[in-house]
Parts: sequence; structure tokens; C-alpha cells
Amino acid sequence: MACSAGGFRLAASATASIVPTTWVMLATDTIHPPACARTLIVSLALLPTPLRVGIIVGSILLLVLFHGLVLRGFDRLGGTTPQDYLGPD
Repeated sequence: MACSAGGFRLAASATASIVPTTWVMLATDTIHPPACARTLIVSLALLPTPLRVGIIVGSILLLVLFHGLVLRGFDRLGGTTPQDYLGPD
């Protein structure tokens, strides 16, 4: 399959999705490797039904909501952020 037309299309699709994702992360100074995984899942058509796409989108929204709640909790408890506990660089 690696040398077939189908294999070439998969490799081209993966490249065409990862390159822009990487450029956007570099341009926004964002490091988030799972973004590339999600990009690959979508570009390689590993989510064949709208229901599965909805499950992924819903999961991402829940994670973003939870992250916001955690940050708000840190702020209310002491005016700190999680980065305050990481120590010096």
C-alpha cells in the first residue's frame, strides 16, 4: 500500500493537514501536539460518520470548559495560575 496510489493519497493528505496545523501553532506560539493528532484523524477520514465527528467536537468542548473551570478555581483560591507552581524556567 505504501507504493500504491492509495498510499500516496494518504501520505499527501497527512502532509497537507499537518503542515498548516504546525504553521498555525508556530505563528501563535502554541505547543499542542494533540492538535496534530486530531488533524490527522479528520484528514485521513478516520471519522466516517457525523455522529463520530460530533462526539470528538463535544469532547473537545468539554475539555475546554473543564480547563476554564480549573483556571477560574485557581484564581478564586489564591489569585494564582497553574504556571505559578511550575517553578523557575
